[in-house]
Amino acid sequence: MINKIKYIFHYIKVFIVSSLFFILITTLLINNTLLNKNYHIKKMNINYYDDLYIEIYESIKLNTMSSGFDETIIKTYYTKDDIKSNVLEYMDYIFEDSNNISLLSIEIKIKESVKKYIRENEIKNFDEASINAYVNAVLDIYKEKITVMNIPKIIKNKISKINKIINILDITLFVVIVLLLVFNRKKIKDYIFISINMTSMIYVFTSIMIMIKIDIKHLLVITYSVSNYIRYLLATITNFLLICGIVLMLLSVVLNVLLNINKVVKNDEKCK
Repeated sequence: MINKIKYIFHYIKVFIVSSLFFILITTLLINNTLLNKNYHIKKMNINYYDDLYIEIYESIKLNTMSSGFDETIIKTYYTKDDIKSNVLEYMDYIFEDSNNISLLSIEIKIKESVKKYIRENEIKNFDEASINAYVNAVLDIYKEKITVMNIPKIIKNKISKINKIINILDITLFVVIVLLLVFNRKKIKDYIFISINMTSMIYVFTSIMIMIKIDIKHLLVITYSVSNYIRYLLATITNFLLICGIVLMLLSVVLNVLLNINKVVKNDEKCK
Protein backbone atom coordinates (compact mmCIF):
# COMPACT_ATOMS: atom_id res chain seq x y z
CA MET A 1 0.00 0.00 0.00
CA ILE A 2 2.81 2.38 0.92
CA ASN A 3 4.58 1.56 -2.33
CA LYS A 4 1.45 2.35 -4.31
CA ILE A 5 1.10 5.71 -2.55
CA LYS A 6 4.75 6.50 -3.29
CA TYR A 7 4.23 5.48 -6.90
CA ILE A 8 1.18 7.73 -7.27
CA PHE A 9 2.91 10.62 -5.48
CA HIS A 10 5.93 10.22 -7.75
CA TYR A 11 3.87 10.57 -10.92
CA ILE A 12 1.95 13.51 -9.47
CA LYS A 13 5.30 15.27 -9.02
CA VAL A 14 6.34 14.25 -12.53
CA PHE A 15 3.10 15.72 -13.89
CA ILE A 16 3.66 18.94 -11.94
CA VAL A 17 7.22 19.32 -13.25
CA SER A 18 6.07 18.52 -16.80
CA SER A 19 3.30 21.12 -16.57
CA LEU A 20 5.69 23.75 -15.20
CA PHE A 21 8.21 22.95 -17.96
CA PHE A 22 5.48 23.35 -20.60
CA ILE A 23 4.36 26.68 -19.13
CA LEU A 24 7.96 27.90 -18.94
CA ILE A 25 8.73 27.09 -22.59
CA THR A 26 5.39 28.50 -23.77
CA THR A 27 5.72 31.80 -21.89
CA LEU A 28 9.26 32.20 -23.22
CA LEU A 29 7.95 31.73 -26.77
CA ILE A 30 5.09 34.21 -26.24
CA ASN A 31 7.39 36.81 -24.69
CA ASN A 32 9.81 36.57 -27.60
CA THR A 33 7.20 36.54 -30.37
CA LEU A 34 3.70 37.96 -29.86
CA LEU A 35 4.74 40.39 -27.10
CA ASN A 36 8.02 41.38 -28.75
CA LYS A 37 8.03 44.59 -30.79
CA ASN A 38 11.17 43.66 -32.75
CA TYR A 39 9.65 40.32 -33.73
CA HIS A 40 6.65 42.09 -35.30
CA ILE A 41 8.84 44.69 -37.00
CA LYS A 42 10.91 41.91 -38.56
CA LYS A 43 7.80 40.05 -39.76
CA MET A 44 6.19 43.23 -41.11
CA ASN A 45 9.13 43.72 -43.48
CA ILE A 46 7.84 40.84 -45.62
CA ASN A 47 4.70 42.28 -47.27
CA TYR A 48 2.86 44.39 -44.72
CA TYR A 49 4.00 47.82 -45.93
CA ASP A 50 3.28 46.98 -49.57
CA ASP A 51 -0.22 45.76 -48.67
CA LEU A 52 -0.84 48.81 -46.50
CA TYR A 53 0.30 51.17 -49.27
CA ILE A 54 -2.25 49.68 -51.67
CA GLU A 55 -4.99 49.63 -49.04
CA ILE A 56 -4.52 53.31 -48.18
CA TYR A 57 -4.43 54.19 -51.88
CA GLU A 58 -7.70 52.38 -52.58
CA SER A 59 -9.38 53.92 -49.54
CA ILE A 60 -8.36 57.47 -50.47
CA LYS A 61 -9.15 57.02 -54.19
CA LEU A 62 -12.95 57.26 -53.91
CA ASN A 63 -12.75 60.38 -51.77
CA THR A 64 -10.22 61.93 -54.16
CA MET A 65 -12.15 61.23 -57.37
CA SER A 66 -15.43 62.44 -55.87
CA SER A 67 -13.63 65.71 -55.04
CA GLY A 68 -12.74 66.19 -58.72
CA PHE A 69 -9.08 65.16 -58.56
CA ASP A 70 -7.34 62.55 -60.65
CA GLU A 71 -6.38 59.51 -58.57
CA THR A 72 -2.73 59.80 -59.65
CA ILE A 73 -2.37 62.72 -57.24
CA ILE A 74 -2.53 60.24 -54.36
CA LYS A 75 0.96 58.99 -55.23
CA THR A 76 2.33 62.39 -54.18
CA TYR A 77 0.73 62.20 -50.71
CA TYR A 78 2.89 59.50 -49.15
CA THR A 79 5.53 56.87 -49.90
CA LYS A 80 6.16 53.39 -48.56
CA ASP A 81 8.92 54.90 -46.43
CA ASP A 82 6.40 57.31 -44.91
CA ILE A 83 4.11 54.39 -44.09
CA LYS A 84 6.92 52.36 -42.55
CA SER A 85 8.08 55.32 -40.48
CA ASN A 86 4.56 55.99 -39.16
CA VAL A 87 3.91 52.30 -38.43
CA LEU A 88 7.17 52.09 -36.45
CA GLU A 89 6.18 55.25 -34.56
CA TYR A 90 2.87 53.66 -33.69
CA MET A 91 4.59 50.44 -32.62
CA ASP A 92 6.76 52.50 -30.23
CA TYR A 93 3.61 54.20 -28.95
CA ILE A 94 1.95 50.84 -28.23
CA PHE A 95 4.93 48.85 -26.95
CA GLU A 96 7.08 51.51 -25.29
CA ASP A 97 4.60 54.22 -24.29
CA SER A 98 6.24 56.90 -26.46
CA ASN A 99 4.44 59.76 -28.19
CA ASN A 100 1.72 58.96 -30.70
CA ILE A 101 2.45 59.25 -34.43
CA SER A 102 2.85 62.67 -35.99
CA LEU A 103 1.23 63.22 -39.40
CA LEU A 104 2.43 66.80 -39.86
CA SER A 105 4.80 65.93 -42.72
CA ILE A 106 2.05 63.95 -44.50
CA GLU A 107 -0.41 66.82 -44.01
CA ILE A 108 2.05 69.30 -45.53
CA LYS A 109 2.70 67.02 -48.52
CA ILE A 110 -1.03 66.54 -49.16
CA LYS A 111 -1.77 70.27 -48.94
CA GLU A 112 1.10 71.18 -51.24
CA SER A 113 0.06 68.51 -53.78
CA VAL A 114 -3.60 69.60 -53.71
CA LYS A 115 -2.78 73.28 -54.10
CA LYS A 116 -0.38 72.52 -56.93
CA TYR A 117 -3.00 70.35 -58.68
CA ILE A 118 -5.65 73.06 -58.30
CA ARG A 119 -3.28 75.70 -59.62
CA GLU A 120 -2.07 73.66 -62.60
CA ASN A 121 -5.58 72.56 -63.58
CA GLU A 122 -7.13 75.99 -62.87
CA ILE A 123 -9.86 74.59 -60.63
CA LYS A 124 -12.01 77.49 -59.36
CA ASN A 125 -14.47 75.87 -56.92
CA PHE A 126 -11.91 74.94 -54.24
CA ASP A 127 -11.37 77.48 -51.47
CA GLU A 128 -9.16 77.11 -48.41
CA ALA A 129 -11.98 75.60 -46.33
CA SER A 130 -12.66 72.95 -49.00
CA ILE A 131 -8.96 72.12 -49.21
CA ASN A 132 -8.72 71.72 -45.42
CA ALA A 133 -11.83 69.54 -45.35
CA TYR A 134 -10.41 67.26 -48.05
CA VAL A 135 -6.95 67.11 -46.41
CA ASN A 136 -8.48 66.23 -43.03
CA ALA A 137 -10.61 63.50 -44.61
CA VAL A 138 -7.54 61.98 -46.30
CA LEU A 139 -5.51 62.24 -43.08
CA ASP A 140 -8.28 60.48 -41.14
CA ILE A 141 -8.23 57.59 -43.64
CA TYR A 142 -4.44 57.42 -43.55
CA LYS A 143 -4.28 57.44 -39.75
CA GLU A 144 -7.07 54.87 -39.46
CA LYS A 145 -5.14 52.45 -41.65
CA ILE A 146 -1.79 53.08 -39.97
CA THR A 147 -3.21 52.62 -36.46
CA VAL A 148 -5.56 49.76 -37.46
CA MET A 149 -8.52 51.88 -36.31
CA ASN A 150 -6.71 52.38 -32.98
CA ILE A 151 -7.62 48.85 -31.89
CA PRO A 152 -4.05 48.06 -30.64
CA LYS A 153 -4.44 51.06 -28.27
CA ILE A 154 -6.50 48.73 -26.05
CA ILE A 155 -3.30 46.91 -25.02
CA LYS A 156 -1.22 50.08 -24.65
CA ASN A 157 0.55 50.28 -21.26
CA LYS A 158 -0.24 46.61 -20.68
CA ILE A 159 2.42 44.88 -22.78
CA SER A 160 5.36 46.05 -20.66
CA LYS A 161 3.50 44.96 -17.50
CA ILE A 162 2.69 41.57 -19.05
CA ASN A 163 6.36 41.18 -20.07
CA LYS A 164 7.50 41.90 -16.51
CA ILE A 165 4.97 39.45 -15.06
CA ILE A 166 6.05 36.75 -17.53
CA ASN A 167 9.75 37.38 -16.73
CA ILE A 168 9.09 36.99 -13.01
CA LEU A 169 6.97 33.90 -13.70
CA ASP A 170 9.70 32.35 -15.86
CA ILE A 171 12.37 32.88 -13.19
CA THR A 172 10.07 31.42 -10.54
CA LEU A 173 9.19 28.42 -12.70
CA PHE A 174 12.84 27.78 -13.51
CA VAL A 175 13.83 27.87 -9.83
CA VAL A 176 10.93 25.59 -8.83
CA ILE A 177 11.75 23.09 -11.60
CA VAL A 178 15.44 23.00 -10.66
CA LEU A 179 14.60 22.49 -6.97
CA LEU A 180 12.17 19.68 -7.77
CA LEU A 181 14.79 18.00 -9.96
CA VAL A 182 17.45 18.36 -7.26
CA PHE A 183 15.20 16.90 -4.56
CA ASN A 184 14.18 14.06 -6.85
CA ARG A 185 17.50 13.48 -8.62
CA LYS A 186 17.21 9.70 -8.32
CA LYS A 187 14.27 9.84 -10.74
CA ILE A 188 15.49 12.82 -12.73
CA LYS A 189 15.33 10.89 -16.00
CA ASP A 190 11.56 10.42 -15.62
CA TYR A 191 11.07 14.12 -14.99
CA ILE A 192 13.15 15.22 -17.97
CA PHE A 193 11.79 12.76 -20.52
CA ILE A 194 8.14 13.13 -19.56
CA SER A 195 8.46 16.94 -19.49
CA ILE A 196 10.05 17.07 -22.94
CA ASN A 197 7.65 14.51 -24.41
CA MET A 198 4.54 16.19 -22.99
CA THR A 199 5.59 19.61 -24.28
CA SER A 200 6.51 18.24 -27.72
CA MET A 201 3.20 16.36 -28.05
CA ILE A 202 1.16 19.41 -27.07
CA TYR A 203 3.02 21.60 -29.58
CA VAL A 204 2.65 19.10 -32.40
CA PHE A 205 -1.02 18.49 -31.56
CA THR A 206 -1.74 22.25 -31.33
CA SER A 207 -0.06 23.02 -34.66
CA ILE A 208 -1.92 20.18 -36.40
CA MET A 209 -5.27 21.30 -34.92
CA ILE A 210 -4.65 24.90 -36.10
CA MET A 211 -3.91 23.63 -39.60
CA ILE A 212 -7.06 21.48 -39.60
CA LYS A 213 -9.52 23.79 -37.84
CA ILE A 214 -8.49 27.23 -39.12
CA ASP A 215 -8.61 28.18 -42.79
CA ILE A 216 -5.54 30.39 -42.57
CA LYS A 217 -5.46 31.26 -46.28
CA HIS A 218 -8.95 32.80 -46.17
CA LEU A 219 -8.83 34.33 -42.70
CA LEU A 220 -10.20 37.89 -42.63
CA VAL A 221 -9.44 40.20 -39.70
CA ILE A 222 -10.23 43.95 -39.58
CA THR A 223 -8.55 45.07 -42.83
CA TYR A 224 -6.89 43.57 -45.91
CA SER A 225 -3.32 44.38 -44.82
CA VAL A 226 -3.92 43.24 -41.23
CA SER A 227 -5.55 40.03 -42.47
CA ASN A 228 -2.54 39.26 -44.65
CA TYR A 229 -0.18 39.95 -41.75
CA ILE A 230 -2.14 37.82 -39.27
CA ARG A 231 -2.37 34.99 -41.82
CA TYR A 232 1.39 35.12 -42.31
CA LEU A 233 2.01 35.40 -38.55
CA LEU A 234 -0.35 32.51 -37.73
CA ALA A 235 1.22 30.29 -40.38
CA THR A 236 4.72 31.16 -39.12
CA ILE A 237 3.86 30.46 -35.47
CA THR A 238 2.05 27.22 -36.39
CA ASN A 239 5.09 25.97 -38.32
CA PHE A 240 7.34 27.11 -35.47
CA LEU A 241 5.31 25.13 -32.92
CA LEU A 242 5.43 22.07 -35.15
CA ILE A 243 9.20 22.39 -35.58
CA CYS A 244 9.67 22.93 -31.81
CA GLY A 245 7.58 19.85 -31.09
CA ILE A 246 9.55 17.70 -33.53
CA VAL A 247 12.90 19.02 -32.24
CA LEU A 248 11.89 18.25 -28.64
CA MET A 249 10.84 14.74 -29.68
CA LEU A 250 14.19 14.17 -31.40
CA LEU A 251 15.99 15.58 -28.35
CA SER A 252 14.14 13.11 -26.14
CA VAL A 253 15.13 10.22 -28.41
CA VAL A 254 18.78 11.33 -28.55
CA LEU A 255 18.99 11.74 -24.76
CA ASN A 256 17.38 8.35 -24.24
CA VAL A 257 19.85 6.69 -26.62
CA LEU A 258 22.82 8.39 -24.95
CA LEU A 259 21.66 7.40 -21.48
CA ASN A 260 21.12 3.79 -22.57
CA ILE A 261 24.55 3.68 -24.20
CA ASN A 262 26.07 5.06 -21.00
CA LYS A 263 24.17 2.46 -18.97
CA VAL A 264 25.40 -0.39 -21.21
CA VAL A 265 29.00 0.86 -20.96
CA LYS A 266 28.81 0.98 -17.17
CA ASN A 267 27.35 -2.52 -17.04
CA ASP A 268 30.13 -3.81 -19.30
CA GLU A 269 32.73 -2.23 -17.02
CA LYS A 270 31.16 -3.86 -14.00
CA CYS A 271 31.21 -7.26 -15.73
CA LYS A 272 34.91 -6.90 -16.44
